[in-house]
Amino acid sequence: MLSREWTFLAVIAMIGWLAFCEAVPGWAEDQHGVQAIVSAMTSPIPDDVIAQARASDDRLMSSGAIGGTKVYLVTDDRSQRVNNIVRRLLIAMGQEDHGWLVRVLDTNPPTINAFTTGGKYIYTFTGFLKEATSEDEIAFVLSHELGHSLLKHNIRRKEDPLNSMADLADLIAGLAAKKSSEKVKSVTGAVRASYSRVDEQEADAIGVAIAWRAGFDPLRGADFFSRGVRRTSDEQEKASQQLSQVGADTQRAMALYQQWRAAAQANPFNRNQAQMICNEAEQKRVRYNQAVAQQNQKTSPKHLATLYSTHPNDQSRIAAVAALTDYIQGRRPLDSLQQFGQSYRVMTALKEIDSVLMKRPPKGEVQRRSAGDPPRAAGKTMAEQLQQLKQALDQALVSEDEYQTKRRQILERF
Repeated sequence: MLSREWTFLAVIAMIGWLAFCEAVPGWAEDQHGVQAIVSAMTSPIPDDVIAQARASDDRLMSSGAIGGTKVYLVTDDRSQRVNNIVRRLLIAMGQEDHGWLVRVLDTNPPTINAFTTGGKYIYTFTGFLKEATSEDEIAFVLSHELGHSLLKHNIRRKEDPLNSMADLADLIAGLAAKKSSEKVKSVTGAVRASYSRVDEQEADAIGVAIAWRAGFDPLRGADFFSRGVRRTSDEQEKASQQLSQVGADTQRAMALYQQWRAAAQANPFNRNQAQMICNEAEQKRVRYNQAVAQQNQKTSPKHLATLYSTHPNDQSRIAAVAALTDYIQGRRPLDSLQQFGQSYRVMTALKEIDSVLMKRPPKGEVQRRSAGDPPRAAGKTMAEQLQQLKQALDQALVSEDEYQTKRRQILERF
């Protein structure tokens, strides 16, 4: 195994390479610059990438598992709903839907996610469909995944010099002592996570353009992330209040103990009562320390997860989506997007190639129907439409809010 000196050199080499790429314009942004994005969007998905994605799908279907988690293929109305949305998105992109395949998968417990393998295979989980409250949210997330394929992220990642250096450092780490190896891998992990976060920012940007062109509302699509921000904030506030309450209880108990202790010195008959207060104060002190420790345990993994996360934090994504939506709707200039990094570069690339995604949504086949307006089937009675809507709610095809809104609309029409 390699010595500490070799391991140290590996880390230094990695850091040195990062510094070099930062100092020399063009290196660090080679695969994330405007021209790289233009090249990716104007080239077809290579046949070998499509073949690899097909082989990956065959393995998934044969094993019925992803990363050790059992998955089940869903082919009911939920699958039809997702395929209809993707078809609208592909039309908006100017892509033929031939060759694209969408899988809906079920897991227990539910998985709230969607992903692509880099070719023309898109996957989403029923947990995500149930969590999403509107078609705008589903369309935005699926547009994001289509963006990964359109931007050839899996190909560009392999060609990036930073990832090549990270691979070399990982190889050295594999030969190093265990403790040193973990340190090296933590550095390379952060590098790859940082690179992937840039990919995610690009996919968000292209996702906004695709969803908007298909007649969906990208900003409403970002509600999916807004709920995550609110949940996190509520959890933190609740934990803070609980910790504060335990601390206040402890302080009161200690103050009472001090009073009874003074009284016990003046009157021996109060010693038993003083001891009781003392015991209570000690219990509350232990509870307080335990609460602090638990809070620290919760916070530390979240901090590490953020550091090594391959996705931007939700609040940053919401801000970028809002700015991008304003831009494509003509409410702000392109230069104002520079603060959002890759969002600016993606939009610059789209403008440079005069992409169809920068043109206003057509009024025909992909025009978004008015919000909440349920499709009407000729000849169906009110009872039949209400029954169909209730079935959609039971199958998690619509949210409770959507169900109530559409139910009112059906009743009003009759």
